[in-house]
Amino acid sequence: MGFAGGYFGVYGAASLQRVAWHRRTTGGIEVVKYSPNGRQVATGSHENVIDLYDVKNKASPYHHRKRLLGHSSTVVHLDWSCDSRVIQSNCQAFEILYWDAIKGTNLRNTKDSTESDTVR
Repeated sequence: MGFAGGYFGVYGAASLQRVAWHRRTTGGIEVVKYSPNGRQVATGSHENVIDLYDVKNKASPYHHRKRLLGHSSTVVHLDWSCDSRVIQSNCQAFEILYWDAIKGTNLRNTKDSTESDTVR
């Protein structure tokens, strides 16, 4: 769940006990989306950033892994590719950006085929 003030919480479905609690921003969390393989979760915030968490980290479940910078407004939507390798995001400024979810880099090459070749 995303909360005002930049908090991100994960709760057990059966017990409703808190599993993880993070605060990486001060702006509210607008969107939370798990990858299709269940190994990562991404949050988009009012601070124009996307934070990636490693869900199944043995030492620290929901360990913060990467911060994706590039949007000029609040991140409002996230979509993962079927193979959990690419994230498509958009913001209130109507920007659509693509990210390599493993490396944490923006896919900006105008000659690539990210949009047309990615299964979502």
